Amino acid sequence: MVSLGGIRLTGRIGWWFWGIAHVWYLIGFRSRVVVSFEWFWSYLTFQRGARLITGDATTAADARATAVPARDAAPVPATLAEAKRRA
Repeated sequence: MVSLGGIRLTGRIGWWFWGIAHVWYLIGFRSRVVVSFEWFWSYLTFQRGARLITGDATTAADARATAVPARDAAPVPATLAEAKRRA
């Protein structure tokens, strides 16, 4: 939904307005063209977003399980005053 003063845009019109406004504020003509084309192509081909994280979930769990904290690491100071005293 887009609210501009007394005007409310909802649905497909609001979605298009949002997209155009975001593309308008990109820096450079080339960026605007590239983003517009990528969004249009994704819309036509029903592709998912590029920010998906994919991979084997057990790999991440194994990495966390095998991580060993450093024993020599000093604890992080809780305040700026404490950091200054340690320095």
